[in-house]
Amino acid sequence: MKRPPTCALYAILLTFSIVLATGREAAAAGDGYWSTSGSKIVDASGNIVRMTGVNWFGFETSNLMPHGIWSANWKALLNQVKTMGLTVIRLPYSDDIMANQVVQGVNTAVNADLVGITTLALMDKIVDYCGLIGIRVILDRHRPDSSGQSKLWYTATVSEATWIANMRTLAARYRGNPTVVGFDLHNEPHADGTLPAATGACWGCGDVALDWRLAAERGGNAVLQSNPDLLIIVEGVSCPAGGTPNVWDSIPDADCGWWGGNLTMAGQFPVRLSNPHKLVYSAHDYGMSVASQQRWFLDPTFPATLVPFWDQMWGYLVRQNIAPVLLGEFGSTLVDPKDTVWLNALLRYTQSLGMSWTYWSLNPNSGDTRGLLLDDWTTIDHARYDVIQPFLVPLAVGGGGPTSFLLSVTEAGTGSGTIASTPSGISCGAACSAGYTSGTSVTLVAVPATGSAFAGWSGACTGTGTCTVAMTATREVTATFTGSGGGATCSNPVNFTDQSGNFNTTGAICLRTSRQVNGWGCSNFDGRTVRINGGPATTTCGAGPFPIAPSSDGFTYFMITGGAIAWASLFTW
Repeated sequence: MKRPPTCALYAILLTFSIVLATGREAAAAGDGYWSTSGSKIVDASGNIVRMTGVNWFGFETSNLMPHGIWSANWKALLNQVKTMGLTVIRLPYSDDIMANQVVQGVNTAVNADLVGITTLALMDKIVDYCGLIGIRVILDRHRPDSSGQSKLWYTATVSEATWIANMRTLAARYRGNPTVVGFDLHNEPHADGTLPAATGACWGCGDVALDWRLAAERGGNAVLQSNPDLLIIVEGVSCPAGGTPNVWDSIPDADCGWWGGNLTMAGQFPVRLSNPHKLVYSAHDYGMSVASQQRWFLDPTFPATLVPFWDQMWGYLVRQNIAPVLLGEFGSTLVDPKDTVWLNALLRYTQSLGMSWTYWSLNPNSGDTRGLLLDDWTTIDHARYDVIQPFLVPLAVGGGGPTSFLLSVTEAGTGSGTIASTPSGISCGAACSAGYTSGTSVTLVAVPATGSAFAGWSGACTGTGTCTVAMTATREVTATFTGSGGGATCSNPVNFTDQSGNFNTTGAICLRTSRQVNGWGCSNFDGRTVRINGGPATTTCGAGPFPIAPSSDGFTYFMITGGAIAWASLFTW
């Protein structure tokens, strides 16, 4: 992820947004497959494309899935990415996903379409939906296996041949699909050992077992054989010689930087691809929350140290029009005030050079950076988002506008029901959304549950009949239901007569109370979902609206799915 050679590494996942311009950022494009021209990325028509996005990590971990879908709906997460204006996702993976095993740990109560899904089928669904809502994807071979980051592109158990074969398989899988725009060959190759006994990744040293530049040529050309339309993204190293400097031998050593962030030798020893117009270099850069003892932070002239450091490490490639550079990872908790200065300076620097970037990360569970979402995997974390937001450039296609727009539907009121669409895409209770091609006419039908009545539409529709929405822009619709919330009951309910229902089981359970429910909460639910009186499932303890009308038999039912923690409780007031 983001470590200098002396630090441990965290996993990374990035998401990207795309900025497209014809000479300037205001006139945008991005159609078809992308290539490079000098230091710019261009679309099939030659229009300049700029990416401003984010990483969504998890496929590279032992979970073997993007994080957060253990809690939230996977489409809702991607819709939030779209809403935030991030139009490319960098999707890290490890070679472990190639076994294509069934994904474990998905919250199937809110992801019913993921029951029994395999790792590659899940990646397919993410790519397909990204294409539908206008988000592009970069595949990032983040690790050889899920146990941790490696200094080289191969290990004792994952060979170079396996690395190349797996990349070719994925590249071929998405051949002909312009949603997948690039392939990041390996995340953060870095130094190991002290010179002259270096055993880490070097750049230009000529040792085929250690020279990352030569390996990137072999890997990149193999990927292009399987999919000639992809951009080949090549990260830097940490120390060009492959080891940390030896301060005792009086022999000058090349300067070091962040893992994956040192491209000082790429000008002298460029990566040579069969199609040179598919090469994009990539660098990583982080704040003090990741490593606080870097010389550019400690120097008393900070922040004047930053631009010279970036120019030296990778900025020169852009300034001299040699090749594009994607800032593939950068982030911080912003706890230290210096990091706010650093982040703003970095964003201004990349903007001034017309560079692309992908922020680290969407995920809130990146320990030393946090992310753009809060721990509920739904709410935007404005501490970081508000800093990057002014630098986002929205994706537009064909010089006109997005090819698709998002339709979001929310249920409100004291009752419950379902909403479905023609053409298909919307089929839900409490909330859902889908992307539709610009100009599509979408008809919504609301069906109340037993004991409920449909009260009407608001937002992009009004009235109580069918709702027809013209998808010429992003639309939001609310369906209001009134009544008892339905007559749904469950078998073998457990009664509780006071204000709390404690239970001790990892299995599903149904609780009911005859008390008036003006509010409710829960403890130790950790991924359980709750349906009230047969209404829509929720993972949010205390979800309203209130008061909750009892079912037709006078009881309020809480239908609770299984969970990892046996001892838990639900309480009402």
